Amino acid sequence: MKYDIIFIGSGHAAWHGAQELARAGKRVALIEQEKVSGTCTNFGCNAKILLDGPAELLHHLHNYHGIGMNDAVNIVWPELMAYKHQVIDPMDEAMAQILAVDGIDIIFGHASFVDAHTI
Repeated sequence: MKYDIIFIGSGHAAWHGAQELARAGKRVALIEQEKVSGTCTNFGCNAKILLDGPAELLHHLHNYHGIGMNDAVNIVWPELMAYKHQVIDPMDEAMAQILAVDGIDIIFGHASFVDAHTI
């Protein structure tokens, strides 16, 4: 298949660029080794935000232990992780559908350069 541009990886920068180029009439593909949307969405930033909020709140509550707060509040990690999966896991499929609407091909696999014009 021939493309005007191929992005290796599908993180934020790639899918933003891919969408703009596809909307401008370019034939675009993303090559992704794991999950569409990249590390930040699926494993890093977004997941960290979901997990960090309750931990940060618990830290602040512990600062008031003995002056109006007790140790009654705890993080139930299995429930918090289930919530994280409920929010994060559908994101790669949702992004794949959004990219498909723009006509962007997603190729799952590992990319390497063969020559100046072939990936």
